[in-house]
Amino acid sequence: MRPTVSVIVPTYNRRALLAEAVASIHQQTYPAWELFIIDDGSTDGTAASVPVDARIRFVPRPHTGNVAALRNAGLAAATGTYVAFLDSDDTWTRNHLEQLVACLDAHPDAGWCYGDYQLVNAEGQELAKHGERWQPRTGRFVREVLTTEIGIPLQTILVRRSLAQRLKFDPRVPWGDDYDFLVRLACSTEASVVDAVVAQVREHPSRGNKARHDFTLYAGLAYLRYCRDLFGGNRPLQRICVGRAWTCFRTYLAHERAAGRTVSAFRTLMRLMANAVGDEQEEGR
Repeated sequence: MRPTVSVIVPTYNRRALLAEAVASIHQQTYPAWELFIIDDGSTDGTAASVPVDARIRFVPRPHTGNVAALRNAGLAAATGTYVAFLDSDDTWTRNHLEQLVACLDAHPDAGWCYGDYQLVNAEGQELAKHGERWQPRTGRFVREVLTTEIGIPLQTILVRRSLAQRLKFDPRVPWGDDYDFLVRLACSTEASVVDAVVAQVREHPSRGNKARHDFTLYAGLAYLRYCRDLFGGNRPLQRICVGRAWTCFRTYLAHERAAGRTVSAFRTLMRLMANAVGDEQEEGR
């Protein structure tokens, strides 16, 4: 019997794009999946657009804007052997699940696997990707994820359900929870890889954190937590995290200064950093 894959799709007011995402799941050559569409209080008729299928569960929730909480709701409901993720503005190739399931089945020591992706525009036309060229890697490579030498979209991964449910997504990282999850995933276990394109990631102005000027603030706080929680005895990785944290904070403060909000931004940064230190002291008691 084929293992079932639990697919988690968070969404908010993306009725038309969601239809494309769900269609790409329906067209999979691997049929043993269950789909959880976690809706963040959409007002555009999203619920009515979801096709009738016993494998699909539509989960409405009050609007919060916290994607991590939506993904965690999907994880809590998941029953499959593996878990896969798709954003409601992206799509999968037809053999996405077939290739990734075969990869994890063949590598029992790996907790997750991933594949390559195409970057496309709003019309689905392929765009050039920035950064390092695709290079399939296996094993543990958390340093490369931290430095973004390797960019792995959440839409391209498959994770063993028990591992995904243990790690969960961090609601303290409301914009960038996918990257945070991948850092902790790469730190926790080895990965295997499919050397093929398995997803199309859509680039458009309203995508994720593009509209959030404070994304870098929460990203910087996450890097500081990695120093404490993940890399306590690893000085090279701690140095990478501290460097990236301060880069994020400088970017955030520069944006706020340009908007005339220097004092309030600095106070916000100090308050959140103090809260982080308070959490650390509480944990040490």
